[in-house]
Amino acid sequence: MNAHRLRLIAAGAVMALVLTTDRVTKLVVLARFRFEGESVTVIPSFLSFTYRRNPGSAFSMFHSVPAAPVILTLIALAAVTFIGWLLWRQRNLPMKIVAGLGAIAGGAIGNCIDRMFHPHTVVDFIDCFAGAWHWPAFNIADSAICIGAGLLVLASFTDPAAFSRQARPHLSPGLPQDCPR
Repeated sequence: MNAHRLRLIAAGAVMALVLTTDRVTKLVVLARFRFEGESVTVIPSFLSFTYRRNPGSAFSMFHSVPAAPVILTLIALAAVTFIGWLLWRQRNLPMKIVAGLGAIAGGAIGNCIDRMFHPHTVVDFIDCFAGAWHWPAFNIADSAICIGAGLLVLASFTDPAAFSRQARPHLSPGLPQDCPR
């Protein structure tokens, strides 16, 4: 099995792990809690699992925009399509980029699934706080998207050549870099 195929499998495995973990945890929340706002303390004064419905994006951004579910679903589907294309096209991406893209895709799909079904909102439940400071509720998909983005930022410092136009060894020798294959 070649290295490119292994990278595709790795990205798919990360995506599947994120998506499965996200779906299972959301289904547990929906089975455990009957009403939005119900909460169970996990670590006193720091972490609770609180059932929330979020019509916006990660960490409740754009929650007051009426068309947010449709717009965010379209953006997420475009992002997942782009990630698939990028993984297929770039044959020598470092594994942290592959893992980051897989995490972002898995998180985007997880939240898209929520938005496709009534009431077209995302299930959030991880509720972190310290004293008066309170972070908006989030879920596994949101976390995976942030971790994936963090891996891409890290890779921009540790593997900057992976982001350059010269990182295209799959193009035939002698062809200009921007020629279609």
